[in-house]
Amino acid sequence: MATSVPDLAQIRVGLDELVTPLRAQLTALDAAIEQQTAALAELRSTRSAITRTIAMLDPSSVEKKASTNGGESPKKGVSPQMRQRIREWLEQHKDAPQIRDGFHASGLSREPTLNISQAQLSAGLPMLRDEGFVRLDRQGSGGAKIYKLVS
Repeated sequence: MATSVPDLAQIRVGLDELVTPLRAQLTALDAAIEQQTAALAELRSTRSAITRTIAMLDPSSVEKKASTNGGESPKKGVSPQMRQRIREWLEQHKDAPQIRDGFHASGLSREPTLNISQAQLSAGLPMLRDEGFVRLDRQGSGGAKIYKLVS
């Protein structure tokens, strides 16, 4: 019993007949999505313009966004308790060569007994400098600020 091999051209014609209506539907859907997106953008633009106008005419009617920090201005630096921890650790280790020869935030952050992050040390050391506890001795390679204790 011999099986006939379908003609390749007939297979392509059959596939085209299947795919052509799907492509037309896809094109129609893309056009509808584009139209809806444009309409949504127009609505958002109009809403924004109306909101700005209301805020200009009646500022008390606009809801203010809730502050995440209780309405306080953002704090810079570290807390007094953290500065005290740094100060006490430096006083306890003032005779160690890594402190006596000059220290920086990155080096202190690697001290296991201090256990304070580099970011907190980078913010705290300038505050201790402003308080007169340490002085900026020099800039190290890569811009590291090298501090020394004030005697």
